[in-house]
Amino acid sequence: MRNFYLVTTKYLMAHLPINNQLLNDLSAVHPLQRNKDQTALEIRRIAKMLPQIIKKEEIGQLLDDWKVYQSQEIPNHWYLEEDNFSRIDKYWQKVMESRDSSGDIRYRVLSKLLKAILTIVHGNADVERSLSENKKVLTKKHSLMTDASLNAIRMTKLGCSPCGWIWLCGEDAHNIRLNLCS
Repeated sequence: MRNFYLVTTKYLMAHLPINNQLLNDLSAVHPLQRNKDQTALEIRRIAKMLPQIIKKEEIGQLLDDWKVYQSQEIPNHWYLEEDNFSRIDKYWQKVMESRDSSGDIRYRVLSKLLKAILTIVHGNADVERSLSENKKVLTKKHSLMTDASLNAIRMTKLGCSPCGWIWLCGEDAHNIRLNLCS
């Protein structure tokens, strides 16, 4: 039995993203971490790892937003509900809704980064769903189907789903809306 735990632990340590810098730095957005000195460095690293969200010239403003956030008085009820932590997205929604004295959004660049961070998927449900859909299509009769054919069938099924729309994005990020089933 002991050998089982040793082998399992070694496997998990080899395959889990324990040393992933982005995942480690994401701890900076926990409400109780906000006043720690290293969080500004972590926020900077996160921004640099997500250049499609925060441009280089916005990093200075991001760090200024973070310093203002660190100095802001945050009521406990924003992140605690009956001695339990509330959902992190609810907490950050309250923070992002904060306005300065002139009524403008207080954390413009920080809000942009946080919205991206909070949408990072932390599960494999989409992958599992995709594999289930492939299994429905790839029967013994269709086992030699090419990837292109499989993708075409999946896109057609998606287009005929209850929402009925497929969104295609080209390299120029133009959205083309198709209604395949009307």
